[in-house]
Amino acid sequence: MAVGDATPNAPLRAVGNAIHQAEFQQRIEALQQEDGEFQESFNADEVFHVDLQKQETIWRLPEFGSFTYFEAQGALQNAATGKLTLDELMKREELWGHF
Repeated sequence: MAVGDATPNAPLRAVGNAIHQAEFQQRIEALQQEDGEFQESFNADEVFHVDLQKQETIWRLPEFGSFTYFEAQGALQNAATGKLTLDELMKREELWGHF
């Protein structure tokens, strides 16, 4: 079995520290609203998120910003890609009913 392969219903193994990056894009058609999020966490605690409207990094604890940085432009590029992908999937849904 290759590293990373899991058997069905196998118990999860404890791991050390983990960094998680989450991003999503959504659209509410009835309201014609779009929104998205970009967030980075360490061991399930938010480190920062990017306010996509203000186009800036928001540190959960302001002192984090004094010894590291995250360029919000990277998250904005990811959000633009997510929006294009969402648009394409919605077009396919309209044409085929499923994707």
